[in-house]
Amino acid sequence: MHGFSLTPSRTLSALIAASLLLVAAPAAHATPDEGEVRASMVSLFASLRYVLIATSTAHDGDKALDPAVLKEINHIRNNAHLVERHFAAQDSDATFFARRVRRTAASLQHYYGKQDHDRVRHVVHNLVDSCMFCHVRLPDRTDSLMSRGFLQNDDLQKLPLPARARALAATRQFDASSQAWEQAFAQMPAKPFPDYREDLVDYLTVRVRVKEDTARPAETLEQLAGKKGLHKEDKALLTQWATALRQAHNPGLASRTDLERCEAHALAAETHRDAPADERALIYSILASASCYMAASPRAPAAQRAQAYFYLAESEKQILGARDPGRIEDRLEHAIRLAPHSDIADRSYHTLEEWVVAQNTGSSGTHMPGDVRERLRALEKLAQPKR
Repeated sequence: MHGFSLTPSRTLSALIAASLLLVAAPAAHATPDEGEVRASMVSLFASLRYVLIATSTAHDGDKALDPAVLKEINHIRNNAHLVERHFAAQDSDATFFARRVRRTAASLQHYYGKQDHDRVRHVVHNLVDSCMFCHVRLPDRTDSLMSRGFLQNDDLQKLPLPARARALAATRQFDASSQAWEQAFAQMPAKPFPDYREDLVDYLTVRVRVKEDTARPAETLEQLAGKKGLHKEDKALLTQWATALRQAHNPGLASRTDLERCEAHALAAETHRDAPADERALIYSILASASCYMAASPRAPAAQRAQAYFYLAESEKQILGARDPGRIEDRLEHAIRLAPHSDIADRSYHTLEEWVVAQNTGSSGTHMPGDVRERLRALEKLAQPKR
């Protein structure tokens, strides 16, 4: 969960932001049925907003199901496939997010049918993460003109700043999103300091990966580290991140390929990750992910894409942690299938196996579902290098 609690008002921003993904997607990737898809997405936005407002004001255990809400949920469920069609012309990563939106629509129907409004709000929380994660994958110095002004309504303006920042990022209003996060960090009390790490990571991802900017976030972190009463560990963390941002500029990498930059930053992250009390790995992982996404372009050779996906998975383990395990597994499986029986496929498989085992291990031991074991066996055979 995020450091800032998931209140109904934050959930309102989450679903509105998630729904805006449907109408704020870049026009550069238009599909043949552009008009039909966009018209349907505008309709989906209206339904999503209606559902969220209704469930945010409802109480768990209400016996009566609101027919109007059920109608809107059914509309979302029946038309969510259009999101997948809209992203069909993009890379497999975009399709991954589109499938998730479709599954989320089914979950909304299921949990509302049980009158479990808390679960509905939780599903919305995951949906807005998907929207934001999808929109912050690639550099984008110019914010979306299409979605500008979508958030200029009373509901969103009353939101807490962190919730507003996430809503803006989900609709590709990155400069306004950055300003909201910076205001939130400036207002946060230093002692006791809240759990702010995830919001800071998302802010850094927007500034470094999307806006290709290291100076502004370094200054923000330095100001935050200067707060009186800040815990010693928090101050050290912020200072290390700021220092890494200040030192990140490497003119020697400018003439290198995307894959070479991806690998160089990923290896730097690994070096810092293995050092005790060294938090700088996060910054280099974000830098690596930016180049890795570019190197994984559908137009690139399969072998290059496999390497890029491997390093992208390693980077996002540091950036996302356990927030999105399925996404990291998806990266590693891509690497294996793109370059079967190769060294990079073998490395990807061993990383995937360790990751999946860790995700299925608890205090009582490792409990691996049968279908997961079968999937791993199949990928292991595909990954083994030919001797």
